Amino acid sequence: MEGFSYDSYNGVVRVDKKPGQDMVYISSNERALEIFCSGYEPLKIIMQEVGIVLNQKDVWIIKISGEKKEELLSSRKGHFSLKILPEEAHAHFKIEGLPVEGTSPYEAELIAGKYKFYINPKSPFYNNKVEELTIKEGETTEKVVEMEDISGHLFINVSQTPIKVFIDGEFDYGLSTERQKRLVRGEYKIRVEKDGDDSTFYLPHEETIKIEKGEEIRRTIHLEDVSGYLEINFSPKDIMAYINGEYDEELSSKFRKRLIFGKYDIKIESKYHVDSYSKFYKTVNIEKGKTEIIRGELTPKYGLISL
Repeated sequence: MEGFSYDSYNGVVRVDKKPGQDMVYISSNERALEIFCSGYEPLKIIMQEVGIVLNQKDVWIIKISGEKKEELLSSRKGHFSLKILPEEAHAHFKIEGLPVEGTSPYEAELIAGKYKFYINPKSPFYNNKVEELTIKEGETTEKVVEMEDISGHLFINVSQTPIKVFIDGEFDYGLSTERQKRLVRGEYKIRVEKDGDDSTFYLPHEETIKIEKGEEIRRTIHLEDVSGYLEINFSPKDIMAYINGEYDEELSSKFRKRLIFGKYDIKIESKYHVDSYSKFYKTVNIEKGKTEIIRGELTPKYGLISL
């Protein structure tokens, strides 16, 4: 006998085929081995029942013989057609006890009887499924399997742009740009941050959402602006402005700067006559949504001498 194929509970590791002899490699904790040959009933060997104890590097020799039943080749066969929907599930199936597997749509002939199909979608949005199918002798059996969609949709509306959105700590491009995401049912931790040059002026938003299958969740999110403005009006106009001891070009040239709320130490001095004019010092408190205005004059330290 030749033309064997094999399957096992844990999966066959390797098969080395030689004329009249196959070397089948299986794991040492294997419980069962199934042997198939065209025109013969499958042979299932339960290790414990036949006294086989597998140890590493052990070799067991099994001699197989059988009486070919010609009637199985034609009279006891039936045709079946399997279609798995929706196509986006990209489902793959396997038939229990047979070395038969494939993808939808699938057509084949099998010996009449009952079969169990294990269907595994590649798409994460669908559950695995087990279906039973009865093949009748000389008949065509059609089976359409509808996979269960276990996904929902999250839609967010954020007044500020651009934004960055994180799902369970991972940046998500779809939610960040399209503001929508299809998700498998479950709980998710969502974090929305302002992106761009002004990102530091907004507090991030965090919440945990729970999505059920078929559910659409819509969230309107407003990122809190925690900034205010500082304006300065000094004479003369040629000044150098310092914030917490650091020179600030924007405030020195535009006389206005956006700052996160809080207290700041401000120093103003002459740009071209640092030692000839007085300096101005003040601690200001910037409040959210408000503008703090400082007005002052840098006075010269020299006087006039009449001769």
